[in-house]
Amino acid sequence: MFSRSVFFSCLACALLVLVTACSDSSQDSGGDVSTMTIAEMLEAQNSDEGAQEPPKGIFESFETYLATIHSYTAPQASWLANSHIVETDSALVIFDVPSSLSFAQQFRDYVDSLGKPVDRIYISDDHIDQWLGLSLFPEVPAYTFQQIIDKVAESRPALEQLRQEEFGQLAFDTKINIQQLRVHSDIVDGLTYEFELLEKAQSQWQLMIWLPEISVVLAQGLLSNNVHSSLAQPDLQSWIRNLAVFSVDAKDHHIFVGHGYPAQVDVSQISKQIEYIQTMGRIFKTSHNLSNEETAAAIQSAYPSYEGKALADLSAAYYQDTLKVSD
Repeated sequence: MFSRSVFFSCLACALLVLVTACSDSSQDSGGDVSTMTIAEMLEAQNSDEGAQEPPKGIFESFETYLATIHSYTAPQASWLANSHIVETDSALVIFDVPSSLSFAQQFRDYVDSLGKPVDRIYISDDHIDQWLGLSLFPEVPAYTFQQIIDKVAESRPALEQLRQEEFGQLAFDTKINIQQLRVHSDIVDGLTYEFELLEKAQSQWQLMIWLPEISVVLAQGLLSNNVHSSLAQPDLQSWIRNLAVFSVDAKDHHIFVGHGYPAQVDVSQISKQIEYIQTMGRIFKTSHNLSNEETAAAIQSAYPSYEGKALADLSAAYYQDTLKVSD
């Protein structure tokens, strides 16, 4: 038996992916990119698409002397999930893959255009926007820590039920094999990958990757940028403590985040994320008698410029569901 909260979270994510599958492309907005909002950037990039085509995600690249980091921001339901590619001389390493079939295909096409073999894929946490698109990379081994594999296994029965009910773009193989990551560092094509397992950040368990030779950290769900964060575990103080430690360790690093555009941020984003979580905590403390919609509205009101209304809705619903289960 999987828990009620696991099924609820999977259902909410599935509905968000289904919304994405039905979305039309935007019209050209024009304007100076440096002054455009995230939504306007996405709209401008999608302007050449036909009316029935899904919107395109945003690709950006960061070059270093040993590797290039390519980041893909998928505009699925405005939650702006990021996947990253580490390109070295002879190989590619992927960190997370999009969940919607259309965005996963865009990502796969871009990966293929780089003309190098994909050595492996790492998965940052158990949320479907990190691993469900693995179906499009059947030939590539995927790895993460066992704690995350166990959480993925908890979600699969609910996802399989949704798949059997023909939830559109969720027609992926939910029985994808993710292998246990048994080391805390590795070298791929001359570049060192150091793995860190966090407990109780955005998710119960989360993998971060440090690339020490190029001063890069792929922080994923620990941080967001210009977009709401999803609450997938209720211990916000532990999340804040993880961020406080990270602020020391990540100084002088190039930081890449799991949600939001641009996908690369500097260390100042950590204090902004702590402030955001503290604000969420204050809202949740006063939301016991509020509906899911009222709680989500309070989150959006506190950060009106943030993208990702769907993420605020999901956080509010998850929190209220957690309260009901604990009562």
